[in-house]
Formats: sequence, structure tokens, C-alpha cells
Amino acid sequence: MESCCEDCMVMKSCCGDCIVMESYCDDCMVMESCCGDCIAMESCCGDCIVMESCCDDCIVMESYCDDCIVMESCCDDCIVMESYCDNCMVMESCCGDCMVMKSCCDDCMVMESCCDHCMVMKSCCGDCIVMASCCGDCMVMKSCCDDSMVMKSCCDDCMVMKSCCDNCMVMKSCCGDCIVMESYCDDCMVMESCCGDCIVMESCCGDCIVMESCCGDCIVMESCCDDCIVMESCCDDCMVMESCCGDCIVMESCCGDCIVMESCCDDCIVMESYCDDCMVMETCCGDCIVMESCCGDCMVMKSCCDDCMVMESCCGDCMVMKSCCDDCMVMDSCCGDCIVMESSCGDCIVMESCCDDCIVMESYCDDCMVMETCCGDCIVMESCCGDCMVMKSCCDDCMVRKSCCDDKHGDGVLL
Repeated sequence: MESCCEDCMVMKSCCGDCIVMESYCDDCMVMESCCGDCIAMESCCGDCIVMESCCDDCIVMESYCDDCIVMESCCDDCIVMESYCDNCMVMESCCGDCMVMKSCCDDCMVMESCCDHCMVMKSCCGDCIVMASCCGDCMVMKSCCDDSMVMKSCCDDCMVMKSCCDNCMVMKSCCGDCIVMESYCDDCMVMESCCGDCIVMESCCGDCIVMESCCGDCIVMESCCDDCIVMESCCDDCMVMESCCGDCIVMESCCGDCIVMESCCDDCIVMESYCDDCMVMETCCGDCIVMESCCGDCMVMKSCCDDCMVMESCCGDCMVMKSCCDDCMVMDSCCGDCIVMESSCGDCIVMESCCDDCIVMESYCDDCMVMETCCGDCIVMESCCGDCMVMKSCCDDCMVRKSCCDDKHGDGVLL
């Protein structure tokens, strides 16, 4: 965005040190103006999306937070849920080892039909992925959703959609100020104008980010895809997977240029080759969703991190890392301008030049997941990147930004 961006989704031009908010932002998506040092919460927030004011060291929840989005106070070791969590964001108490669903959930990826407080859906939803007309406490939507985080039926200030959007989760062609798309959006991040019922793609989408043209009603995949959540059987250029995947959620045994995995994937970002059922991890992982006690190159964590999802036990106020975390996914111990935050961080949202093992970026990162070595000031793209996951060298159809983007905010920080 640009510093003068009035319709900015996350921030306004006057924001000082806040990563996800604007000090005078009345309609701020995540926070209110008085937040001090908190990344995703506000000490006096009333309707804060992520947390309540008494949250001291918690990453995504508050021990006394009755309406906490992610967890309740009694959860001990669980990253995404709690066995007694009545208001659990993703799951209910009967889930066994499932990361994203309930044990009785047959076909649902993110919800259970009996889930009263489900973050994403309610049992009465018909074909809608993210909402149900009768949802009571749905975080994402309600047919008359006055306070909805993502939408409103008359959506004047809608974050992701416009009022005439009948079926689309992300957008309809008439949206004027939509964050994700516009009916004639040449540089659209996710889709093109002719999309019918598809959430993430467009029937005539040539450069579609996630899928190819034949998708019918699929959420993230193609119509011929039987059991796969994230892929399509005939998707040649699919961002996530290749054609032969059977039951795998995020990976494919014979994928060629797959972003997420390869059957022999030694340095795989999210998975290991002999992980039969695992969505995110290696076979030896015990109870951890995103990490493994013996992981060497774990994407999200350090091998000595027993219970932490994104942090270490001694971390003070850092949301995403620990100062002594050598192999931290997001940062390195020496970073002064931390990616998301360090006690001494300046204003850098994503990186520090001295980060040797950083996943998101490294000034000399040959195998960087998101960028190439010569990147200048851009966070997610590189003007000359060769195999960049997110962009191409001439960046005409860039998913996130254009090489000539004016909305840079000095020293590699993009707001």
C-alpha cells in the first residue's frame, strides 16, 4: 500500500510502529487506536478480533478471554484446540488427533455439523464454505451479519466482498473497493472477473494462482478431484500440487514442481516423503501439529521446542520467535529489526539482513521459499527472481506486487 492509502485493509498512513493497525483507524480490521506494543491486540479493545485486554504474554489467546477466537484458558499443550474448549476456533472436544476437524466429521475439512460455535461454519450451511445463513456466532459471516469481520449483506465497509456477491466467498464482479478483487482487475491477486461459483479461481483464468480453468464448484480444486483438498487432477501448473495425488491434503507423491512437496522431498517446506497421513509434519512427530521433537529442518520450529508452536518457553513478548532460537522459522537470534517483532525491533515487518536461516527471506538466500537473492526492497517479490514461488521476473501478473510498485516503505519494509 501506499502511505496515503485511505482504503487500506490493514493500516492507514499515520500508523507508527504498529504492524497490523492504524492509530486512528476507526474501522481497523484487527485493532483499535490505543494499542501499545501488542502485535495483534489492543489493551482497551472492545471488539478485538484476536484478543482481550488482559492478555499479557499470550500469542493468540487470553486465559480469561471468554470469546477467544483460538482457544480457552484451560488448554495446555494444544496448538489449535483444547479438548474442553467450548468455543474452540477449529475443533470440538471429541477430536482425537485431527488437526483441523472433529472425529465425527466425515467430509468436512474445517468443521463439524454439530459444532455450535464453529469459527468457519454451522451445520445448516448448504454449499457455502465460510458461512451459513443461520449461523449464530460465526466469526466469518452471517446472512444479516452487522458486525461481520469479513462481510455484510449490504457490505459498505466490507473487507473482502461486496453486497451483490451471491455465491462467491472472495468476490463478485461488481465490487468497487474490494481488497482481493475487482471485476476488471488486471492485476488481481486471486482471480479474474468471469469467475462463477469458484472461491479461489476463475473459469477462464489463464494465470490463476491456485487452479486451472475446468474447476466447477471446487473450493481450491478441480471438479475431477475426488478426495484431494488442495489440488486438481489435471492441473498442470497447479500452485500446490500435481495430478496423481490420491488422498493427500497438501502433497503429491510424483509432483514435479510442486511448491509444497515432492515424493523425495528432503528439504520440503511442509512435509516429508514418507509421511503417509500427516498434513504438516514428519512421521516421527508425536502430538505436535506443526512441529516435531526431532525435526532438523522443521519449517516452523526448533528441535528443542517441546510444546511451543511458534515460540520458545523463555520468549518474553515476541509473537513469532525467541532471541535464542537459532533455526527459528521466522527469525534469527541476531535480528535487530525482527520480522514480526523482537524486543529491540525497529519497524521491520518481515526481515533482518543478517538472518542466515530465515525461511521467509535471506539476503543471500539461494533456496528461499518466497524470494531470490537479488531482491531489493520487496518482501514477497524479486524483480529478477527465477523460480520464485510467488512471482515472475517481469511481474506483470504478480500475485502480491509489481516490480515498479510505488507502495514501498523504505529499507525493505512494505506496508
